[in-house]
Amino acid sequence: MPLPLQLEIGTRTPSQLVKEMEEKGMKVSDYAKEMIKKIKEPKKETVELAVVKVRDLGFTEMQTTTELFERAKERGYELCHPIIGLELRLAYEDQPMNDWLYVGMKPISVSGGSPGVFSVDPDGDGLWLSGRWTWPGGQWNLGSALVFRVRKSDSLPLGRLDSLIQKSEDMTRELKDIRSHFNLSI
Repeated sequence: MPLPLQLEIGTRTPSQLVKEMEEKGMKVSDYAKEMIKKIKEPKKETVELAVVKVRDLGFTEMQTTTELFERAKERGYELCHPIIGLELRLAYEDQPMNDWLYVGMKPISVSGGSPGVFSVDPDGDGLWLSGRWTWPGGQWNLGSALVFRVRKSDSLPLGRLDSLIQKSEDMTRELKDIRSHFNLSI
């Protein structure tokens, strides 16, 4: 199954979702288990999601969590309910290796006070739901991929449109660099 861009949430409890993951052979890190204990169940609804890389938000260098989440909001995205991490792990069964996804969500503090967001990870040991320490000033690489909720009130998903425009601008710059490198006037 490809990465789902719509998920229905609020139909199962966090403990039911963890049990389903375990039944499918998926793994949940101890850190993620601590985070799960703090999730409040959401209302039942279907949410639209978008996968956005840090560079797709117009950044050209590493950014802090605070800056990243603020820019995502400006581009038409909202932070996800934490349950998205669990639902996404269950739904994304054929996740390619090295295709790590972080859930753009309000970080959850666990033992020791370290705030974190969920990550949906594939590795040689299987499919994981993990947690990533995420301090407000923590830095994110340009290639990091995050899942955000598309703002419900947008009749036209402007955030995704902005992302496409940014990708087009990036591709245009890359093409100019290639032309310049090879002295092409095409």
